[in-house]
Amino acid sequence: MPQERIRRRIWREVFPEEASVDTETFDYEYLGLLSLTPAVIRKVAKYAAYIAATETHDAHPLEESAADLDDVTITFDHVVLGLQYAEEAGGVAIESEFFQYEDKLRSYENQAVGRDVETLFKLKYGVEDGDADADADPAGASEPGADPVSAETEEPEVPKEENEEPADTPASATKGGDDTADDARTVDTGPDGGTADDPTTDASGGETSPSNTVPEDEPTSDAALEDDDGGTDTPDTEAADGTADGESGSHSSMAPDALDPEVVVEQFYDGIDTKDLEAVQALYHSSSAVDELSRQEMMAMHLNDTSMVTSPRRTAEQADRVVLEFEEESSSHRIPMAFELRLDDGKWRIYSIEHGEPVTKDDAA
Repeated sequence: MPQERIRRRIWREVFPEEASVDTETFDYEYLGLLSLTPAVIRKVAKYAAYIAATETHDAHPLEESAADLDDVTITFDHVVLGLQYAEEAGGVAIESEFFQYEDKLRSYENQAVGRDVETLFKLKYGVEDGDADADADPAGASEPGADPVSAETEEPEVPKEENEEPADTPASATKGGDDTADDARTVDTGPDGGTADDPTTDASGGETSPSNTVPEDEPTSDAALEDDDGGTDTPDTEAADGTADGESGSHSSMAPDALDPEVVVEQFYDGIDTKDLEAVQALYHSSSAVDELSRQEMMAMHLNDTSMVTSPRRTAEQADRVVLEFEEESSSHRIPMAFELRLDDGKWRIYSIEHGEPVTKDDAA
């Protein structure tokens, strides 16, 4: 995209001429994907230069307007830290899209910049560390800037709540379980008794109430079920499950909690939207023909607002294999997609992904 090329050029030219910049380590493709204005890029570059100079000069604070860049080399690591500094300092709208560079974050003390965990916490939330223990734990769990603090404050509290709440549930669950078990018995005998009552009512003229009040209908129900291969209630329920699938038993190897192939693909794009790489990678087949989505690929798709814009339709369907075709849309293109899913341990998983020819949104319009 033109904006990305412009941003990459700005990143190459933003540092002062007297600065030594190790451009070989720079990931300009990543930097170009970040939606930053030229003013923000210049600010981040100043932060990176400051961090590099401070690191070189033994962490002694430098004058704001007279940073000595002699013997200072600015690396891509300094730029990543500059991005984090700008995002945490506030006033700059930078999303925490670091992904594959997470190992370079939150290392201020290692980089001798002199910002400890408490300082970062106050900077992020504007409160004292001790005053925010009760309120900051839930937010800290989801905020990247407060990982060290939330990790310490959450662990003592959450287990207590988890241990207290379930303590009440077993008692109530056992009571409810007895009731539901009794209900289940009456329900089971009802249909069986009903099927056996039709012939008996013709002969005796009795009502259907005896089948509901007398639980010992097993001989009668067994006789009535002889036409269904002489089984108990289990074959009936299995047959019902087979017809519910609409595959006449073709998916008998599916796990009970298996999701439909369409839902698996939807979860794939939901994971990209929520930046949950672990959840996305868990959707792949154990012997898939394609590599799992990497952090860098996921970051690029997220930044470009990649999503599924048409409903998937099945173009191939077998007992253990389904092919879904649909259109994927990003901020600039529409791409025909084909996902092949296969059963893996009874669950539908992504086996292969094929891309069609991208079409720019302007051309599509």
